[in-house]
Amino acid sequence: MSWAPVYQWVRRIPRGRVVTYGQVARALRLPGGGRTAGRAMAACPPGVPWHRVIGAGGHLRTPEPHRSFQRQLLTKEGVEFVGLRVDIARFAWKPGGSPAAQKAAKSRRPRRVFYKSKTTVSDAIVQVRDLVKRYGDVEALRGVSFDIAEGEVFGLLGPNGAGKTSTIEILEGMRTADGGSARVAGLDPQTGGAAFKRQVGAVLQSTSLPDKMKVGESLELFAKLYGARTDTDRLLQRFGLEEKRDAFYAKLSGGQKQRLALALALVHEPRVVFLDEPTAGLDPQVRREIYDIFDEMRRGKKTILLTTHYIEEAERLCDRVAIIDHGKVIALGTPRDLKQRSAGTTRIEVTLAKPPVDGELRSLDGVTDTRTLDGRTVLHSTRPPQTIVALVKHLESSQNELQSLEIAAPSLEDVFIELTGRRLRE
Repeated sequence: MSWAPVYQWVRRIPRGRVVTYGQVARALRLPGGGRTAGRAMAACPPGVPWHRVIGAGGHLRTPEPHRSFQRQLLTKEGVEFVGLRVDIARFAWKPGGSPAAQKAAKSRRPRRVFYKSKTTVSDAIVQVRDLVKRYGDVEALRGVSFDIAEGEVFGLLGPNGAGKTSTIEILEGMRTADGGSARVAGLDPQTGGAAFKRQVGAVLQSTSLPDKMKVGESLELFAKLYGARTDTDRLLQRFGLEEKRDAFYAKLSGGQKQRLALALALVHEPRVVFLDEPTAGLDPQVRREIYDIFDEMRRGKKTILLTTHYIEEAERLCDRVAIIDHGKVIALGTPRDLKQRSAGTTRIEVTLAKPPVDGELRSLDGVTDTRTLDGRTVLHSTRPPQTIVALVKHLESSQNELQSLEIAAPSLEDVFIELTGRRLRE
């Protein structure tokens, strides 16, 4: 069956509007209904705005990693969501009207974003498909996949040993994958050569320069290596290093060394910047200074891939986050979407004099889930005041004592705990 009439019809959908698979099927009288329309969208050729076709009730039916990418594209067009669904009552497109109205709708179409195949979104500047990496008998990556849009800040969040650094080093061209594929700015990191290197900048987990190299000399050296015409004075000012131009690298503080590493990564104005644990080991004050630099990079529309195990860092900096554990992506979406998994609940973390018996607190009023982590008990509750009252009564009746109690809104750590049963930093 030819899908050409389907694609021709979908191209008419104006910016900031959506239709359902069923709507496409009814308009074109497709045999098989919405399922047939879904198959057509999964095989979209260049030029079809696939992201504007959604499921009934406003649900996004595309599989991850495309679902969160589809949500991002729709959000950029002004489409709003209620929870995880498109607000279809406000943003549904009703085809028809006068020829002049249809022509005006077509003229408002944005730059096209589409599927080239079932597994490739053409507007993604970074494309990762089923990456596998082994070190002897250890499988560090087990089928990692995601897309990153140009100008997006994308985070890989996970504990040490999860596979974050292996992923980013493959994308930087420093390691070879044992399976799967990766493309950055349309180039293969292993075969892209000098063209690839001009497109990317990187800050590694640990950056080290000769002790006697001066700050200004390092910037000039890197600029020459890239063949870039760079205003080093502007870079020094931008990263707060103008007073350190003639200082030796060995004399810089930890925060100054990290700011210099960022400046070196941006000396040739790359399109994509890889940052591997860029604030690890820095004190909170320096970390906030680095965050200010990230905000500037975001305003400059840099595409950033960031690895971190800091919850607050991922929530503050990233447009989307992939939570990775044991070499697999276990969740992917915006921080807000991911926290929807725990929506409607509050985390209550308590320390008791005597550890509770398995499951004994699960029957407390409002409690939806209980876990024991590091000697502390974590309760998720839909009715925090009632849960606390019930907890105190229970402890009195069981002759136990409450040693500490903390209450917090759901975070990405709660999502990680729910998925893995352990803390992010274990």
